[in-house]
Amino acid sequence: MLYAENGDEWSRKIAALYNFHCAWPNCEDTFGLGAHHVVPRGLEALALVIDNGVYLCQKHHNIVELKKGKPSYEKIMVLLIGSRRWCFLQEERSKAIEEITNTQKNKEDVGNEMSLTDFNL
Repeated sequence: MLYAENGDEWSRKIAALYNFHCAWPNCEDTFGLGAHHVVPRGLEALALVIDNGVYLCQKHHNIVELKKGKPSYEKIMVLLIGSRRWCFLQEERSKAIEEITNTQKNKEDVGNEMSLTDFNL
C-alpha cells in the first residue's frame, strides 16, 4: 500500500492520480474539486492510504456524501474506483476494525487482571 505523509500530501496525490479531473464519468465540472475518502478518514489505519481516495467536484462529492451508509454508496464507489479496489478497501477496513476491537479487548483484559498485591496480602 502507498501512504502519504499527511493529509495535504494525500489530497495532492489523489488530485494527481485523477489528473485534476472529477472521477465521475463524463463530468467536466471544475468547481470545488477535492479528494474524498472512500473509507472514512476517521479509520486512521486507512486515512492516508492513496488507494482510499477519489477526486470529485463539489456536486458529485455532495451526492457521494448523501449516499454514505446506503447500499447505493457501494454501487457508486464501484463505478468510480472499480470493484477490485473497492473490495481491497473493504478487506483493509475489516482488518483495521478487527485490530481496533482486539486492542480494546486486550486493554480491558489487562485492566481486569488481578494480582496478590491487589488483596493487600
